Amino acid sequence: MLQTQKHVQYIYGNYPNLPLEPIMVVILYMFKFFSPLVCSAIITLFMESFYKCVQLNCDNSAAATSLLGKFLISSQSHICFVQDIYCTKKEKFIRPPTFPGFKVFVAAKRSEIPKVALNISDNIKGTLISQASNSHCILFKLSSENSVPNSEYILSSIYSPPSDSSPSLKLQGLFSNLSSNELSNLLMCGDFNSHSFTWAKLSNTDSKGEELEEIFLQNNHCVVNEPDSPPTFISSRGRSWIDLTVCGGNVVDLISSWNVLVEETLSFH
Repeated sequence: MLQTQKHVQYIYGNYPNLPLEPIMVVILYMFKFFSPLVCSAIITLFMESFYKCVQLNCDNSAAATSLLGKFLISSQSHICFVQDIYCTKKEKFIRPPTFPGFKVFVAAKRSEIPKVALNISDNIKGTLISQASNSHCILFKLSSENSVPNSEYILSSIYSPPSDSSPSLKLQGLFSNLSSNELSNLLMCGDFNSHSFTWAKLSNTDSKGEELEEIFLQNNHCVVNEPDSPPTFISSRGRSWIDLTVCGGNVVDLISSWNVLVEETLSFH
């Protein structure tokens, strides 16, 4: 049974108890380190099933990555979009750790260090879109077997490091390999290291932010972030709003809420 009415829900506090209604819930936790503010986000998508999803930039920290695994289990999450995850060498490959009850997907070559990953619950079926994925941008297509109407949605975890001169460098495979319909079914969560007044009222727009705005506009993508939300990154270097939730046209109308929470964790995000 689908809920057709629009329901706006703002949730505050530590790991809220979410209603187990016939909805899809995406929770994005963007952690930070030694600051009173931790940025998290909640998106509610109306689906036949609900998925609780987490976003985390681990800052290449073993402690933050370990905490992530514990959180996924304790919070009963289903999907995790990870950036700058801590990795170790396993046989001939450099790979992130696996967590009980989850499959981990990366797309880096043997000699590369994966900078993004997707942790997907064992109960969720789908496939890695390998031709559109790389070490900094990974895509996963949900299977229609997940009992979700029009469920071939595409999930993407993206990391554009500060050293990138352009955020498009890590997005080329995504836009060149996905059809217009697939782009409309896209939900991407990432650290874009780009600044714009469009998604943060207290942020100054830089050249990378302007470029991202144009990319999203050309592909009919919507930035879900609330412009007046707290920052998603805080450190001794300052604060910023660089972690974004972006979706295609077939997803945007399903989103009923997005929020930033306060929590202590082990990453600057």
